[in-house]
Formats: sequence, structure tokens, C-alpha cells
Amino acid sequence: HLLLSQREYNQNVKEEMEIANRVIQQSCKDDPGVILTEWVKSHVIRRQSRLKEAMAILDRLTPAVQNEVNLYNDAEKISMQNEPSENNIIVEVSDGNVSRKVNSYRLEFDRAMLHFVSFDFQNAIRYLEPLTATESSFNAKVLACMVLAACYAMDSSLSETVRIERYTSALRSMETVNNDKRIHRMDKSILMKYEALTMRSEKDLIFFEALYIFGHMKAYSPLSGMGSVSWLQQRLQRLDAILETGKAFGSEVLEVPKPAEISDEDKSGYESLFVATLVKGAILNLLDKTEDAKSELQKIVNNQEYALKVFHDPYTVPWACYEIGVGLMRNGDEKDQENAKTYFADARKFSKKRDYSFSHMLEYKCTGALQDLKDTKE
Repeated sequence: HLLLSQREYNQNVKEEMEIANRVIQQSCKDDPGVILTEWVKSHVIRRQSRLKEAMAILDRLTPAVQNEVNLYNDAEKISMQNEPSENNIIVEVSDGNVSRKVNSYRLEFDRAMLHFVSFDFQNAIRYLEPLTATESSFNAKVLACMVLAACYAMDSSLSETVRIERYTSALRSMETVNNDKRIHRMDKSILMKYEALTMRSEKDLIFFEALYIFGHMKAYSPLSGMGSVSWLQQRLQRLDAILETGKAFGSEVLEVPKPAEISDEDKSGYESLFVATLVKGAILNLLDKTEDAKSELQKIVNNQEYALKVFHDPYTVPWACYEIGVGLMRNGDEKDQENAKTYFADARKFSKKRDYSFSHMLEYKCTGALQDLKDTKE
């Protein structure tokens, strides 16, 4: 039910979330004190915008998890044959047997993300910095570096100079992980954004990207049951400010220049506009303003040749196709659903033209949407 609730086109998101909440509450009641169940519960309620409650659960779990990590380090009977020795994976130990497993690093990352989504950037930084340190073996270090960079960009307690310095430093840390043979698919995907992120003048745009791509924007959507319309509207104001100060980017098709004729500044400027437009369209979808969303997102689709030939990472094009499909599918009209199928298919085919970041995530989303459309028609 939690997975079903994450399908943005699903008309029953609120209901799926409520069912997921009832199921996990019953599990906690039937088997109290199980760390993994409580951890899943935190994920359920955070998606209902109950961020403080989710944080309280993680705060309560942390001493228990640390205790089990310590037991693990001292226990000679526990085999490490199937686990990387540097990951410190342990939760429950009973008579020398591991019954459930969770990564202690992941718990700290979850705590950081809850602070991040709650705009508590200083506390998010406090949890993220150890995960990104040289001695850390966290297996999603590039992801942590990206979120840390976003925190620095948004931390108003820092001067502008310090914000930029720390933002840049966090991004450079991403590159140091690049040669690690154990690097995971998500981290590889994020590294594709490195050039665009370092060139970008609107540093805070990375915050909006992270919220959107990793699904945290939905925590503030009224479609999930407890979201805040005003919070989403405030985010739109900042995105509109970015779009207003940028270069002309309307319904017209941009002329694709020859590579030698475009400066890095122009390239970065348009890339920022595409990203801001994508996130704006996604927010409009979350506000159930699907026609307005389609109008914004279509600008990106109309200019996909520009993105293909100019941008380091043209991910905004296939994701815009997906978001348009989401809006059409949610309308429920048979013609709209047929059109949605075309947009989802176009999003999937984009990888044949150019590789782009988060393609594996979008492939999963589009495959699910197309299957649901097929099931509905049958």
C-alpha cells in the first residue's frame, strides 16, 4: 500500500496511505518493540506529512540501533559471509542469530532527510557531515553529498560567501567517490549532474530538485491527505522568481545553437530554467492544477532538441513527459489516458537518445503507469 501510494497518477493515494498506516499500526501492536517495524512506520507517517511524529520514532530508535551495532561489533558468533564488513549492518540479535537487518547509516540518513524536508538545515547538516566524511563507508555517499550541498545552499545562518564555499566543497566530495568500485546505481546517476550543479548560479535550485526527485515534495501535497497548499504555493513563488530573472523561455521553440556558439553561462542559465519549470509543473500537479502543469511542462518537451544537444544532463525532458502523463492519467478521461500512454512511452524511449540522471527511477515509474493503464483498459 505504501508503494501504491507513491504512484503520482493514482486517484486513491489518500486511501492507500490510510490503509498503509492501519496495517503498520497493527503490526506495531501485534509485535511491539521490533525496530524494523517501527522504522517502516516512520516512512509511512512521514508521507502523510506527519514529520515531527516520524522524527520522534527515529529519535527513539537510535539508542536501540546503536546498542545492537555495539553488540554486533563484540559478537564473534555472527557471520559476515553475506554482508560487506564495512557497513555495520545489525538490528536484532537473539542467541547469537541475526533475525532482522538494517543499516545504521541509513537510520542517520533518514534523520537527516526529515530535518531537510522540515527546513531544519543545520540539524540536517549535523547528521550528513559524518556520512560524507572520508572515513565513512556509507554506501550512498554521493547522495549524501548532494543533499549536504543543498543544505548549505539553503542555510540562512551562513553568509553568502560561506554558503557558496561549502556548497562547492560538498559537490567536490562527490567526485572523490567516483573511483570507488562499490559505487551504487543511484550515486552513479547523481554524478551525471555534477557539471550542471557546479556551473549553476541559482544554488538553492538543488534543494527543489532533491525534494522532487526523491519524492519528498509529495509530503506537502493535499493529495496525500495532510499536505499544505500554502507550503507548495510558497515554493512556486521562489521558482517563479528564478524563471522571471532568467532568459526568455516561453512556448516558443528555442533555437539550437552550434556547440561553439554557446557559452557555459548560457548553457547553465537555460538548464536552470528547465529544472525550475519541471519542478513548478510537478508542484502544480500536486495542487491538482493539471492543465496549468501541462502548459508549463510542455515548454520543456517542445525544446527537447535543445536539451539533448546542449545540456550535460537532459533529464528534465523525460521527467516532464512523465509528469504530463501523470496529469492526463489523473483526469480519468479515456482520450486523456491514451495521450498519457504516449507521454509515458516517450519518457521511456528517451534513454535511447541520451543517457540521463535518475533514468532507472523513471523507468520504474513509467513501467508501472503503463501497466496500470493496460489493466484499466482490460
